[in-house]
Amino acid sequence: MGFLNSIMSAVEDPNTMGSMGQVAGILGAVNGVANQNGVDKNTMQSVVGVVGKYVQGGLQEKRAQGGSQQVQDLVSQFAGTQPSEQALNAILSAPQINGLVGELEKMTGLDAGTVRGLLPTAVPLVLNLLKTGETKQEGSTDNSLLSSFLDQDGDGDTDLSDVMGMANMASRFFG
Repeated sequence: MGFLNSIMSAVEDPNTMGSMGQVAGILGAVNGVANQNGVDKNTMQSVVGVVGKYVQGGLQEKRAQGGSQQVQDLVSQFAGTQPSEQALNAILSAPQINGLVGELEKMTGLDAGTVRGLLPTAVPLVLNLLKTGETKQEGSTDNSLLSSFLDQDGDGDTDLSDVMGMANMASRFFG
């Protein structure tokens, strides 16, 4: 739950851009994408979790190549709730996308076409969640949530499907 704690810290910090409303909006968008595509909400949360793992790897590669500022710029540019092929292709290479599609097909039972159709929305949603850690201070590029996300070692601690599930459960209790 380390990453979930990082998200909660980011949305509770008055110096960051994020809020519980923003996280709830992201969850609503995930559920909306599930409904629009005839995908079970739990399956969609799993999709977001696996997409998060690939986004993490893609952003770690970008940071190694171009530095932290390049990664922050990508998050700022492509975070959102609308589909964006450009975001998908800016974060992940073609081999990464193919690996992601294959993993999601096996894990969810969804066909490759459906999976490929979900990715242009799932990537901006993951980036939108990461954007909640941006500071409000003008000119600052500090984003503790993004740093926490990138510094994970890929051992499963950053499980966005768990984060989505917890947010879904919280939204039932808190509106």
